[in-house]
Amino acid sequence: MLDEDAPNGPVGPKAAALAGLAGAIAAVLAGALAVGVGAAAGVDIGYGYGLFLILPIVNGFVATWVLQKKGQRTLWQCFAASQYGVLASALALLAFSLEGAVCIVMATPIVVLGVLVGVALARALGTRDGGGAVRLSLLPLAVSAMVAEHWMVSPETSHTVNTEFVIAASPEQIWPSLLTTGGYPDPTEPLLQVGVAHPIGTATEPKVGGDRTCRLSTGPMRERVEVFEPGKKLQWRVLSTPDTMREWNPFGTPRPPHLRGYFECLWGGIELIPLEGGRTRLVGTTSYTQRLGPSWYWSLWTNHIVRDVQQRVFRQIGSQMESRLSARH
Repeated sequence: MLDEDAPNGPVGPKAAALAGLAGAIAAVLAGALAVGVGAAAGVDIGYGYGLFLILPIVNGFVATWVLQKKGQRTLWQCFAASQYGVLASALALLAFSLEGAVCIVMATPIVVLGVLVGVALARALGTRDGGGAVRLSLLPLAVSAMVAEHWMVSPETSHTVNTEFVIAASPEQIWPSLLTTGGYPDPTEPLLQVGVAHPIGTATEPKVGGDRTCRLSTGPMRERVEVFEPGKKLQWRVLSTPDTMREWNPFGTPRPPHLRGYFECLWGGIELIPLEGGRTRLVGTTSYTQRLGPSWYWSLWTNHIVRDVQQRVFRQIGSQMESRLSARH
């Protein structure tokens, strides 16, 4: 069916779609084999390099190999054809309620990068001697790499995010608002608007060892006060982290495993530093672990989200301060 396009000529949509679909099927097959082998070896494949890079490489490689059966194609032709497979995979995840739209969008850049690597590798091999051996060994290599990731790459990485915010009030005036916040407006940050967990209120028992609850849009985050220095510093240990987001899917309500256990807050704190003119600098710190890989990619998202959350809290504290000071006057 792919013979309808002449060598080195334009690629019709039918040929491109079939090549892309072949790439998607190969990636699904590699993933299923990896899960099966991993289960036999007692290894959890999880959300790592295998899912977000290796399988897209398989997709791009196979799509390009199928498309080039009659002759070399341009990089753009091969890449465009492979995107049919990416699109088909995304639609399947949505249709079977396996994943939410926001997470698919967040994963798209790293997936596209993997596809591009697969396309470039397949085009570099072309019809050269030895290329056939590489093509035949692609699935075994992909499966082996996904299973080996369990031992070669740490599934958990730690991160600390700091944010500063200045409020035109003294530390003593601000302190009560650190203990109790509420009345948060709807989020303006894009990721928080589409379902990522964000604070809607806090309540703190004012003592070391006291209970603290941060009410998130996805449920309560239970905490324990570790440092309580009125007007100076509040620090807490996180005891439990609720779902990281509410997934959106037009076909149902997915519950993918990454909603819980793949992102865990460890501790947080706010330090108040007095400035000239009766102002105060708030320094917020959040420490967390995440098990999504590649860490260098997903930490770009998680660090950004944590900063958005910290800024949201500080803006609300500042708003509460303005209201309190206005009421006194």
